[in-house]
Amino acid sequence: MIFFSKQFLLKKYKTTLYRKGIELEKGFNTDIEVKGSSYHIQTEDWGQFNPYFVSRIFQNGAVVKSIKTSYGEVLPAGKLTSSKLIKLAMKVQHNKILDLLVEGKLL
Repeated sequence: MIFFSKQFLLKKYKTTLYRKGIELEKGFNTDIEVKGSSYHIQTEDWGQFNPYFVSRIFQNGAVVKSIKTSYGEVLPAGKLTSSKLIKLAMKVQHNKILDLLVEGKLL
């Protein structure tokens, strides 16, 4: 399995996304320890041309679970371009994943 550094991915994909003119909301990152295991949870917006929120749970640098939610599942119709709603929906997804992880219901 190949792992890329966070700096490499940010540089490569930020440049690509900027050139294509795609607007993305900043995501959320949390490091948490649950029952002696450390996890990093990352939730990001894939933008309005690929309208999904994606959350990944990492353990020891590897993705152990991915959760992908379409804008249409969580945002009211006609409000898909509202930056505030996109940010709120992303935050709700991130916090729900943290809660489920702590409760032992996710992994």
